Amino acid sequence: MNTTSIHPHPQQRPRPPARRAFSLVEILVVVAIILILVGIGVAVMRTSMDAALANQTKTALASLRACASEYQTVTGKSVTYTSDTTTGGSEDDSILAFTAAAYKVPSCKAFFDGMVRDGLIAKGTDLNASGGFVINDAWEKIIQYRSKQGSGAALPQYDNPFFASAGNDSLWGKVNGTAAQQEEARDNLYSYDIK
Repeated sequence: MNTTSIHPHPQQRPRPPARRAFSLVEILVVVAIILILVGIGVAVMRTSMDAALANQTKTALASLRACASEYQTVTGKSVTYTSDTTTGGSEDDSILAFTAAAYKVPSCKAFFDGMVRDGLIAKGTDLNASGGFVINDAWEKIIQYRSKQGSGAALPQYDNPFFASAGNDSLWGKVNGTAAQQEEARDNLYSYDIK
């Protein structure tokens, strides 16, 4: 008896090559590399943001210095203010005294109007207020004004009026203090340092 099969053998089709999947280790290495790159990017972005905020504050301090010079040219004197925190005064009163006096000079008035547009003076601030108004740095802290040498315990000695920002850490520290105080003062910005 012939045992030939009624059904011929189907042609053997070649199998497609097996796909090789990524191993868990390979995926973890790629994720780690991506996380490292993101961390570097965030650090670079933060550094550049801090530099941009410092430059914005330096510009404001230089403009305030120019405004103080304009005030002195027009009136023949500088705005003087002595902070006395022992009788209820505040360190912030110094910028209030400066802005109250300087706003009466037309060229300074235009400058302050520009600071409102730039966000350094809060929108809705009454610039005509007899008590003056505050000006913030880029970190939204109040810029200080010193009209004479020795005013302001945390600020350095300087012979002429100047403006100052505590920088991004908002700590004044002391330029000639302990190592910790000097570190706090490291990021302080002063109008007399700006060229």
